[in-house]
Amino acid sequence: MSIELKRPTLADVPTLRMIFSTASEGIADYFWDKSRVADQTIDDVAEARMVEKIMDPKNSCWIAFVDGKPAGGILSYEIEDRIPLEELTPMVASFVAFENEAVGTYYINVLSVFPQFQRRGVGTKLIEQARKEAGNRDLSLAVSDVNEPAKATYASTGFKYQGAFPKVKEDWDGEGDDWFLMVAPAA
Repeated sequence: MSIELKRPTLADVPTLRMIFSTASEGIADYFWDKSRVADQTIDDVAEARMVEKIMDPKNSCWIAFVDGKPAGGILSYEIEDRIPLEELTPMVASFVAFENEAVGTYYINVLSVFPQFQRRGVGTKLIEQARKEAGNRDLSLAVSDVNEPAKATYASTGFKYQGAFPKVKEDWDGEGDDWFLMVAPAA
């Protein structure tokens, strides 16, 4: 079995959408649906967001391939500044609140390994890539309080629990009550 990481191209947009959907436990789809205008479909919005993610030079985006098949991916970037919460919807503010606690870290915004490729080292390889890019900065990420497999993977790669932030769900029907902020010290 070989694991190879590649930067996504526009041809990889459908794979990136699956990565974001699975990593976010459906929140990405919820926001894409909420941000549709006029006759846009959720697919139109999702595709536009994925293109934005690929093109933004602040983002580091990778897709993992196992024996040539897409297996998962990661999106990470440095959190440079606090973002004011006052103008944000309550749900968006709940995400930004934990990101504000991670200012100065290299933040893993999205990390997903498709179920058929889990427990094969793909997630660890993606985290190693983020660690390389982080340089002398700590790594940070958020994980759902009920996502035991992800919490175990993160703990095994050096992440430690830093605090819980309540999930504000509006009409999203996701599981759990809190987001856990986890941080791994710089290597």
